[in-house]
Amino acid sequence: MSAWPQCCEVSLDGFEDNHQFKQPTDFSKLCTRISSTASAEPHMLSEDAFNEMKTIYNKQNVLWQFYGDDVGGLHQYPTAETLDCVKYDARYRPWFIEAATPMPKDVVLVIDRSGSMSTEHNGRTLMDIAQEAAITVLKTLNPSDRVGLVSFSTEASTPDSGCHSERLAEASAFNGLGLEAEINNISPSGDTYYVNAINLAFDLLESSIPENQFRSQLILFLTDGIPTDSKDAVMETLLQRNQALLFKVTILTFGFGIGIDESTGILSDIALQNYQKYNLTPDTSVGEIHPGEYTYVSNPDNLRASMASYYNFISGAGTHNDILITVPYADAFGAGLLSSVLKPVRINGEFRGVVGTDIPLAEIFEDLTYFKQGEYSYAFMFDKKESVQGRTLTHPLLPLTQVVTNDYSIYVHITTLERAPEFKEVYNDTISNIPDREEGQRTFVADKIIARGDTFGEGVDVVSVRTTYYWRQVEGTTLVAVLALVEEDIAQLFRQEITGNPFVYHRIDIWKPSGIVACNHLGDYATDTSSVVFMTADAYVMPTNHLEVPDTVESIKEYTNYMNGNDGTANPFRDGIRDEVFITHLIDDTWLSDVNNDNVATRYIGTANGVLRFYPGFRMNKYRDFTNEQWFAQAVRSKDSLIITASNFDSFRASYRPTVSLSRAITFRGSSKIFGVMGMDITLDYFYKTITDLYPDCQDSTYNCFVMDRSGYLIVHQDLLSNYKKTHIVDKERLLSVDLIENGIMVRKACINYQDIKRQYYYEITDIEGGVHDKLKSIDCLQYRLQIIPRTNAVLVIISFQLNCNYNCYCSPLNCVSEDPSTCECPCAENEQLFDYCDFRYNVDENSAPSCSPPLYVQEKIEEATSVGGLQTCLNVDCSVKSTLSSCSSSLVCEICDESKCKSINGNCQGDSTKNSNQTGGKLVAVLVVIAIFAVFCIVVVVVYIVRRKKAQKETKQNPDTPDQPTVEPTYVTNI
Repeated sequence: MSAWPQCCEVSLDGFEDNHQFKQPTDFSKLCTRISSTASAEPHMLSEDAFNEMKTIYNKQNVLWQFYGDDVGGLHQYPTAETLDCVKYDARYRPWFIEAATPMPKDVVLVIDRSGSMSTEHNGRTLMDIAQEAAITVLKTLNPSDRVGLVSFSTEASTPDSGCHSERLAEASAFNGLGLEAEINNISPSGDTYYVNAINLAFDLLESSIPENQFRSQLILFLTDGIPTDSKDAVMETLLQRNQALLFKVTILTFGFGIGIDESTGILSDIALQNYQKYNLTPDTSVGEIHPGEYTYVSNPDNLRASMASYYNFISGAGTHNDILITVPYADAFGAGLLSSVLKPVRINGEFRGVVGTDIPLAEIFEDLTYFKQGEYSYAFMFDKKESVQGRTLTHPLLPLTQVVTNDYSIYVHITTLERAPEFKEVYNDTISNIPDREEGQRTFVADKIIARGDTFGEGVDVVSVRTTYYWRQVEGTTLVAVLALVEEDIAQLFRQEITGNPFVYHRIDIWKPSGIVACNHLGDYATDTSSVVFMTADAYVMPTNHLEVPDTVESIKEYTNYMNGNDGTANPFRDGIRDEVFITHLIDDTWLSDVNNDNVATRYIGTANGVLRFYPGFRMNKYRDFTNEQWFAQAVRSKDSLIITASNFDSFRASYRPTVSLSRAITFRGSSKIFGVMGMDITLDYFYKTITDLYPDCQDSTYNCFVMDRSGYLIVHQDLLSNYKKTHIVDKERLLSVDLIENGIMVRKACINYQDIKRQYYYEITDIEGGVHDKLKSIDCLQYRLQIIPRTNAVLVIISFQLNCNYNCYCSPLNCVSEDPSTCECPCAENEQLFDYCDFRYNVDENSAPSCSPPLYVQEKIEEATSVGGLQTCLNVDCSVKSTLSSCSSSLVCEICDESKCKSINGNCQGDSTKNSNQTGGKLVAVLVVIAIFAVFCIVVVVVYIVRRKKAQKETKQNPDTPDQPTVEPTYVTNI
């Protein structure tokens, strides 16, 4: 056997940063952690075991590998820096207990709080020691278990509030925090009445009897004194209560302190259920008695270790050797949700520890997480295991598994997310364990949740579509995978013949092909000689691996060779991605013809399968999923509308100035199926100037004009031009908001935010007859005109300067003031009343508020920014020749000097003074630029498709056995 070094003592010389483990690691070493409470020398692993660990890591997508023994030692691979080895004891960790005792447990902690518990021992009271021990037991439990708490002295009590006062609660991390706080609040006083404590403990168990499920039922009874009430009454009460539960409850008693010794008979009698000693006759015909064990703790400092080792009593009676997959939990180092694959180790039938491996769920579920087929189809997975039956593991309405950062995230029941009554029949089939129902399909109309924006406050749309659900249980597990497919979803492109070099990868800061010249685009290392391509993770065959492994010169060259038609190169992308790269390349000539338009920050086209081409080209965050962002998702949702969104920076973070995104869906000819979305980002000032040009009333100094989206968030407002931040109309125009709410134009709605267990309120601007609500000539103190801009998601408001009117609005996004929908209040959240903390699930049905969409996740850039020193600017604009203030402020690269002169940003103030007037023709430029982009692209792509179709038809005539090719063609509406 090898004597492996302790993890806290290893040399750091071989440590290297590791993207997968999120911390420095050393793969050449195995290390140990030996707890200060270890009961004996740990069992040391052999060299063969170490070599097997290395082999497993090299072949599989795994994280930590480990062996925790039954005496307090841990072997860990790979080695990571550890500051403290002695405080960690694997025996007290949930994964160890779950493997040692895989049967779900119902545990009631009964803690003595009598006055004698204030006695001190080594500077701590017995109550302090008991609280530490109880919390340690609490932390050994996992969400498959349930737990309750009783404290007793003269009287017995459970926690005052919540379901914990009446029944057992699921031992989730969230509930554990609440019970931990309750344990820490226990204070000593009074006498030591056992009967009250026993009755209350059994009350909790009786009120939580599981249905169709066998669970170990345990009472852990801790005291420092003999009972004040009679021992006969104690044993009679115990007999009555446990007999009523068919003697299924096992009692483990723990005695410590000066009032207890090893021979304290009553604690032994309670544990062994020695009724005959008290002339009591149990009716064993109802069930077999399960004797427990009395543990006398002579040194109170050892109470924690003694109580937390309760699993020894249960595991010693079992012989199971099954492999176990734990309930998911958050990695402490930021690797997202993990599950541990565990197996108990037995030598000659005796339990000697647990061996295990951590597996990131992002990799296990990546085929489901990144499944895409059109607008509404998706995939998900849930667990049918009895102890966690119905718990969702991955679903589009839940946060990505790799971004979960704590164990308090809610694991939602699948019927909470899939609420169609017909789906409950699907669910019942999957959990029935009838062999021929382990897979199947069913078609019915189901609701799909579509995000209306990037934040909870923008709400969701609910769309009902006919969906076919295909399900199959994963062989050898209790996991069920489901595909929800909508028939009308995405069509496929023809296979394209690649010509030229249509692909430049966005990481030109790492490597760029010959002919690509770098320039400085608003502080980013960029190029204006070509567009570049970014692809979301789901465009790759191995999406999780793509996210975790940094781009290199070699990988970028591999992408480039494949995309530019070298079929001998390995293909790391999903089917059809290269075709989309080529087809989007046809827009390049149009973009390159307008390189110095300083009102436009970025032009882009994104496909539904995750291909994003944009110009100018610069580095993109690889964690970005643009298909979930507002400019894309809203355009897909409203196919015939121009989507207008605003942000503090343009959609691709390439601007110092607030911008507005204009985007529109591209569909296939004769079909509603989406090919992608095309858009551009223009400066907010330019957009505002265009609006004021289009609507003459906005040029009247007595009026103020602004634009908001249909959720009530401001797109452009004169108070936000210089410092834009996402602002709701309720926060900025409160009197107007009151009027819109009172007139039923702005309606408050709600969705359920599963991440924070909140009911999230948001607003929706309803359809108005004729599209206009006109009070501009009203005699009220508020005069305004609200006009829904046709074929867009935007609403224009022209408002007079308001007189002094009374209004009452509230803005506290974290806490709602009122549930009354007529209350004027910013989008806000309140605690969700439908959530049952004890069962840790929502009590919702198809009539409840819909699910909120999960928040977008974009990981911050890890790499250092590439220096742009010495590079020419991409936009070659002479700011000094700008003739008006508005043309100067609308530019990306110009700003107005103190002397009303226009200069380059960070440049010197020089040149002719500008005039305080609007540049003529602004509205035509804004509209025509967008139309031109879409129209030219439409012509080019349609020509290519017609050529491809004719070629395919010719080949079909020559080869009549060739299957028919699809004849779909794209069509694009250009009248924006």
